[in-house]
Amino acid sequence: MNRAKAARLLVVFSLVTIAGLTLYPDSSTTTSNWNCIFCGTRATADLVLNILLFAPLGAGFGMLRIRAKNALILAVMLSGAVEVAQLVIPGRAPSHSPHHTGLQPETHSTVGYLSLRLSLLR
Repeated sequence: MNRAKAARLLVVFSLVTIAGLTLYPDSSTTTSNWNCIFCGTRATADLVLNILLFAPLGAGFGMLRIRAKNALILAVMLSGAVEVAQLVIPGRAPSHSPHHTGLQPETHSTVGYLSLRLSLLR
């Protein structure tokens, strides 16, 4: 399998996984305080899970050699689309906290992107 095909598969797999885990109705979903970055009993677990969820997407963007600016724009658009979709999905509530939105998914995608791009320079 060539690199471009592997990269496309990674991006598709990442998108399907993100959609499945963030858009599936969940009755235990609650909203967070908008100004609380690391609040609640699951804050650290949520942080680690979000890194594991979004970093592969960024790595896939890096493998496809998408420019960093465009990869960040795509991550922001994906995060926004998930938040908007959660408004209409029963049992899902969008978070208004930067811990879950706004900053974190894009940051984790960027971490994946930069990690991969730096490893390709070696």
